Amino acid sequence: MARVCRPHSVINDNPGVFSAIVMGAPSMDEQGFQSRLSRIATRWTMLRKAHGPVEDDVQAAQAALFERYQRAIYGYLVTSLRDHDAADEVFQEFAVKFLSGGFRRADPSRGRFRDYLKTAIIRLMVDYRRKLARENPHFVPEAPELEAPAEEANPSESFDSVWRDELLTRAWKSLEAHEQETGQPYHAVLHYRTQHPDQSSAEMAEGLTAQLTPERPYTSAAVRKTLQRAREKFADLLIAEVAASLETGEPDAIEEELIDLGLVPYCRSAVQRLRG
Repeated sequence: MARVCRPHSVINDNPGVFSAIVMGAPSMDEQGFQSRLSRIATRWTMLRKAHGPVEDDVQAAQAALFERYQRAIYGYLVTSLRDHDAADEVFQEFAVKFLSGGFRRADPSRGRFRDYLKTAIIRLMVDYRRKLARENPHFVPEAPELEAPAEEANPSESFDSVWRDELLTRAWKSLEAHEQETGQPYHAVLHYRTQHPDQSSAEMAEGLTAQLTPERPYTSAAVRKTLQRAREKFADLLIAEVAASLETGEPDAIEEELIDLGLVPYCRSAVQRLRG
């Protein structure tokens, strides 16, 4: 997936093109991916109910984060294992470990839950590959890099990439919801810009007028103003997603996460607003 880091001209839009499809996993369209993930999520919900209520606020918060980002977790497993059935199996094992208390040592004060998840998932994939090798001496892993120590393995970078794409996708969906609630065409205008990055304001005005059929045709000035506001709103929504994933509104922590995930180009002005 080509990354376009030009915050003043284009914001990369990738709903429906998930990293698992692009990065070497078996082809699966968005509808198929969502259908499979829905079945996985249903089993996860049943597992939670079977294990009863969570014991404390920390575990409850972790469970909420897991459910919020299970799409990214499952997509990463598909990307790395290159096998949907294998991804299902490891995902279920991860959920069982999670619900049986295997993540009680994950203390937010000791580091980001994302990093803890990443390490745990990589180790589970390594264990899965080794189990297959024991059961089948002729087994040759399609992703031999998973046999490397977790702290040195390339899958670490892949996890961050999938996590970043999920944050961007959630921000786009939030922008779309905002448009539906307010009637402000921020999503439509920003999405149009991503599809036509080289058009002038006049060309955008003509194209958006034809696409959205407003009561009055768009002018170049109106398009420029709406596009600016759309970028600002998208940046604010993206920061909100990052803050939710960290469970903190601390500007330093949010900015550090944005830097680590390569998201600063999408929301540089919003970071400045966050700091007042």
